[in-house]
Amino acid sequence: MSERDEDMVHDILVVDDERDVLEALRITLADAKRFRSKTTLVCNAEEALAELDKREFSLVISDYKMPGMNGVDLLAAVRERHPRTMRVLITGYSDVAIAREAINRAKVDHYVEKPWDNKALREIVKGLLSLHAYRRSPDLSPSTERAMDTDQRFSLEPGFIYKVSERKGERSFEILSDLVTHGHQGLVITIQSPEVLRKKYGFENTRILYLGKEKHGGEWVDASDLISIGILIRDFLEDAENGVVVLDGIEYLITSFSFETIIKLIQNLYEFNTFNRSLIIIPVNPNALDRKEMAILERYAEPVEEGRD
Repeated sequence: MSERDEDMVHDILVVDDERDVLEALRITLADAKRFRSKTTLVCNAEEALAELDKREFSLVISDYKMPGMNGVDLLAAVRERHPRTMRVLITGYSDVAIAREAINRAKVDHYVEKPWDNKALREIVKGLLSLHAYRRSPDLSPSTERAMDTDQRFSLEPGFIYKVSERKGERSFEILSDLVTHGHQGLVITIQSPEVLRKKYGFENTRILYLGKEKHGGEWVDASDLISIGILIRDFLEDAENGVVVLDGIEYLITSFSFETIIKLIQNLYEFNTFNRSLIIIPVNPNALDRKEMAILERYAEPVEEGRD
């Protein structure tokens, strides 16, 4: 989050039928050092919708179990009325069915179980507030490249993550170039120069974001904010027709965090993409992972073998 972002005051709506929980969340958010917020507290979904009719909020945090409309129903309504507003569901239930419903129907941006960790929750909120600025940018809208009057070389089944074993991502970008000139809409998140990739592969309308910890121009995503990276990919693929994302720099992310942390990101993308039926391509240097790590990665990412086209 930039210094300018930190100076912004974000409107956050918190919904829970228990007053002590509302107060605990208010204190947790007020103690944040890396973002500033104005928090509105309400006790049920009806009050929340009334507040949302008055103004737009950057973020809505809702409990799951409440009298009347539950949290999933509320956040689904928020998504329909205010699609740019970030959405977090908090629940005391460790229930896979609830989590799946929240992700698939309400498209929640994060799912938090009680009791939450205050520091972790503030980090989640910080990332979501940063991403709210991305959602307000029209430049992230999926776009189509000029169609090529040639046969498509690469045929990848949608609904999967694909791993391409290579050192510099060249084959991955060749696959992307073929796909986006045959009806797919593409997004690239990369440690390489966006301008160099555009010139080399002829990308004109494909969105390319630089992956780094320091901002370079407007085409940038913060490599230290995995939550934003995951949601950014998901948002793009939800909006795209025949969407395809290349996530280039997985080794960089692993060294910045850990293999276990990055595999959790890939697991979340895997579950989302199973239902969304899009394509995610991850170039991986085979020398960067040991045999066990590669086996775990291939549990979620189908290998693209040399010559698969």
